[in-house]
Amino acid sequence: MFADVVGLSDRLEAVAELPAGSDPDDSADELGIAEDGAGSLQVEEGRVAVSIRYATRPSEADFAALAALADVQATSIDFARASAYVAPGSLEAVAALPRVASVVEALQPATSDEGRTPTVAEAAGATGAASTTVASTASVVGAAAAGGCRAVEAVGAAPLRADLAAATRGVDGSGVTVGIISDSYARSTTALSTPDQDVADGLLPGPGNPCGHEQPVAVITDDGTQGVTDEGRGMAQVVHSIAPGAKLAFAAVGIDDMTFHDAILALTAAGATVIVDDIFLFGEPFYHDGPVAWAITEAERQGVTYLTSAGNYNNVGEPGYDSAGYAVNGWQTTAYRPTGCPAAVLDALASRPSATSGPFDCMDFAQGGPADPTDRLGLPATADPVTFALQWSEAWGFAKGAFRLAVTDPAGATSILGETADGLAIDSGGYKPPLDGAYGFSIVRDLSAGAPAAITPALKWIWAFRGTIIASEYYGTVGDDRVGSTIAGHGGSPLAVSVAAAPAEAPGTAEDFSSVGPVSEYFAVDDLVSPVPRPLPAPVTRPKPDVTGVDRILTNFFSSHRPVEGRPGVYAFWGTSAAAPSVAAVVALGRQYSPAATPAELRAALLSTAVPVSSGFPAIADRDATGSGRVDAAAFLAALPAPAVVPVPVPAALPDRQLAATGAEGPGFAAGLVGSALAAMLLGGMVLGLRRRSRADGRSA
Repeated sequence: MFADVVGLSDRLEAVAELPAGSDPDDSADELGIAEDGAGSLQVEEGRVAVSIRYATRPSEADFAALAALADVQATSIDFARASAYVAPGSLEAVAALPRVASVVEALQPATSDEGRTPTVAEAAGATGAASTTVASTASVVGAAAAGGCRAVEAVGAAPLRADLAAATRGVDGSGVTVGIISDSYARSTTALSTPDQDVADGLLPGPGNPCGHEQPVAVITDDGTQGVTDEGRGMAQVVHSIAPGAKLAFAAVGIDDMTFHDAILALTAAGATVIVDDIFLFGEPFYHDGPVAWAITEAERQGVTYLTSAGNYNNVGEPGYDSAGYAVNGWQTTAYRPTGCPAAVLDALASRPSATSGPFDCMDFAQGGPADPTDRLGLPATADPVTFALQWSEAWGFAKGAFRLAVTDPAGATSILGETADGLAIDSGGYKPPLDGAYGFSIVRDLSAGAPAAITPALKWIWAFRGTIIASEYYGTVGDDRVGSTIAGHGGSPLAVSVAAAPAEAPGTAEDFSSVGPVSEYFAVDDLVSPVPRPLPAPVTRPKPDVTGVDRILTNFFSSHRPVEGRPGVYAFWGTSAAAPSVAAVVALGRQYSPAATPAELRAALLSTAVPVSSGFPAIADRDATGSGRVDAAAFLAALPAPAVVPVPVPAALPDRQLAATGAEGPGFAAGLVGSALAAMLLGGMVLGLRRRSRADGRSA
């Protein structure tokens, strides 16, 4: 038995009841989720994206039955999972299929670009009236004529010393394939350029690239759902700016962790030995590996170095409050501490249409002193709901506890947020603060299920706020509680290099939005035995992020929120979404230089040679914000195993006589033998390399 049978989630039950022809997106407010973007429903041609869990291992017949009712995106017998788009009218039929345990909405994954609209001060300092106008391709290419074969300079190479590494080691990434996973590559309806224009500008490889890099990007899968931004293409421009000789491949993340898992394995099968993503899934387990982390492990077994963006969810307390200078987004504790709930919270629980009988209690947030069932955050009013996830340390599919988030706004109105998914240790959803001011949040434990629900697990709570939490009542690390850690999911995998961001023009200090660690793991998953997580003897705390890359890298289209003053058609790509591919490009240089280096050797060299970087705030530990520091490509290559030198055998001296067949003299013939031997050895090495790769990919040699 893998999971309890619970049927449709409450949100999908509401979607299933919509009148025929209704757009599920129009019900976002009622469902308590974001209206669009990260954390929103994913809808394609009227069908909603869902994640399906089976109570026991499904069969191919089970998947065929699902395919008769839905557009199936991914399946796994081992994980007892499927992902699909389902019409609202078919949701109940899908939930009623044999062995289906639960059907929950697959909310749109978040990417790690710092895509918020600039503040007035930022706009005044970074943009100009002329820069808001999209330049024609001709004007951008005209800039290339004055500055080399690229339309936009490669500003990420120098701060990572990749230019020095390239000059001294003769590397450009040739022979290495870098795989990229993000939302889309060439499906955005609002992108300011096309891939063909990017190639003509020298910013992507492909036929007609003016710099001579004509190997086109291999697009394995792409995604055309509403709201995609072609961020994967922006990431590809970053990699190409630092490792222009590398071959690039792209796969879309898809709708959930199972399609993400498949994207990793598809890029691995396509020959990628470096893979980078910029995805944050609020529906990915925080306390143990899920399908994404499993796929990362499998990719490393096949020789892949995996990198991921740390995320852009750090918020720093503003001056004038006790929490000034502290990381204030993200709250976690090692054990739930029960106390009584505020009366307003109990009233709100009782008034819900789907109210359970209780009893209820609430988390005691007090770090010493009298019990306090409320954590107060200073928030601004927002136009759209902001996504959050609250998770606790039970294995997914087997959770018995039920925890909910409640909030009382500055006007005194109390709401119960999100939705607890039965069997899954998560409460998630969105909230739209209606006023500027202090909001009181409570974590509620629902004991309706009796003794099995009376658990006191570790909890972790993360918001998708970006630079908007003004202050926090509780801050820092006191006792069992820690405020500020916002890295989670596969970003905590020991095999994934988690990348923080620092500005390319000032790389000694981290971006203030770059997510901080550490992360904690409470369960292990032995994928060779069972997908069921087992408790670790003791929790493991893992420092994250691992290293820092650079962002604010110039592109010809991404992001439209960051036009560069006086540079029509030039846009700065901010966020850990830009920093992660900058480091992936450096790893590609290392793989070219030292092709025999293992992923473990590459990771160790990358971390051990990094240059310390400040968090920018005394209250935030540098290690928690920037890892081992900024990547130094020159030192990284120097620390790798030296490339093997293949000796070329020199034949014995030959008689100095003329050969009737060719008329060539002896020394010339000897040189010809050497050249032929070298060519044969190189060809043999290429064939051997292809055979090795074929075996690693699981294909016949």
